[in-house]
Amino acid sequence: MAQLPGSAQESTATLLAGYVHAAGVRHVFGYPGESVIDFMEAARHRGIQVVSAVREGTAAFMAEAAATAGGRLGVCLSTLGPGSTAVLNGVASATLDRVPVLAVSGQIESSREQYFTHQVVDHDRMFAPVSKLALRLDPASADTVIRKALRTAVAERPGAVHLTVTADAWSVPASGPVRLPPLAPAAASVDVHCAGHGHGDPVRTLTAARRPVILAGIAALRCGAGPELVRLAELAGIPVVVSPMAKGVFPEDHPYFAGVLDMAGYRVVWDLLAGAGLILAAGFDPVELISPWSVATPVLHLDTTPNTDQVYPSAHELTGHVGAILSPRRPHPVRGPVLTSPPPPCPRPCPCPPRPPRPAPPRPRPARPAPALAPAPAPPRLASPQPPWGEGPLPPSIGCRGPLPPNALAHPSPSNPGLRDRHNCTTALGARTFPAHSYD
Repeated sequence: MAQLPGSAQESTATLLAGYVHAAGVRHVFGYPGESVIDFMEAARHRGIQVVSAVREGTAAFMAEAAATAGGRLGVCLSTLGPGSTAVLNGVASATLDRVPVLAVSGQIESSREQYFTHQVVDHDRMFAPVSKLALRLDPASADTVIRKALRTAVAERPGAVHLTVTADAWSVPASGPVRLPPLAPAAASVDVHCAGHGHGDPVRTLTAARRPVILAGIAALRCGAGPELVRLAELAGIPVVVSPMAKGVFPEDHPYFAGVLDMAGYRVVWDLLAGAGLILAAGFDPVELISPWSVATPVLHLDTTPNTDQVYPSAHELTGHVGAILSPRRPHPVRGPVLTSPPPPCPRPCPCPPRPPRPAPPRPRPARPAPALAPAPAPPRLASPQPPWGEGPLPPSIGCRGPLPPNALAHPSPSNPGLRDRHNCTTALGARTFPAHSYD
């Protein structure tokens, strides 16, 4: 745990601003209000810019977007009452999108909270269903509560944590220096879980599978496992399907890219998964499903968390950092059955006879020169005078012969079955001539 210099007796607002700054946050998105003005001023003194949003709901989505783009914790701020209810939608979105967000809402003074009704909402009951944790920040336990909120927000699977602070708690001294907890998204170790009393090797299961398919999810994107997925797909010749929230983790112009789950052409993707011999779920989160899981294909679960959702059964589970598990270099410890490398080739000679060498391709013969053809005779000139506007043969091409007179509308003729517009422009397709412009 990193310990940063700080005063032994600083206010609750200053302590929270110090933790937020130590976590790498440089922007807090919110809407000004009397119940949170002390924290806004403390954040400004810490070098954190408070970005004012149009409304509190917009601030929550801005914090989620900043966390998604920057890969760090997002922080949003709201006032009491309608301000906190407006944040609810963004908090739920961050939790379901697996984005770490710290939402801080002000509240009325603690002396009036138990009986006052104007703009007073029970934050714990409102935010508990849509967040990972709903806490109350009291000065006596502020240090512990802030560390718990930060660690819970970034721990796998990440999400939103809500903090309620009464208006009279910001200025109360809170003891303790800033001691930032580890904020790594996932551990670099690997836990191996196998059904049937621990028998079986997940690597041998993958190498022995016929027609395996990789299903890459949001955890693979969080862990930066894109290069490892490309290496595995090219090494083993395995097609890769990505979830909607993991778009970009695998290049879509790659020969082994097989599509996006539950998006355009989703039935073809589901048929591919149903016909596979094994699905390697690399960082796939069931929250990304739009259609129910309806395939009976065996699944090898590889994620930062165990398969506690049980949307699909999996006899083997690899739990840890997705990129580290897929990497060929594994300096981290392994807990569970030892992962073995793919089986070596059989030392016995192959009973099949060797293939005969391919014959050399025949040498190309020199091309013979084409015989000279006599020039075609020129067509006879017509004795009739020049045809009027809109008549006469047209070349098989796209062209424009200049504007027509205002009183000369295009019309068909025996020698030209097509039409020309008032700009005398035509488009030729084979032997027919079609108008290149629409008519008025």
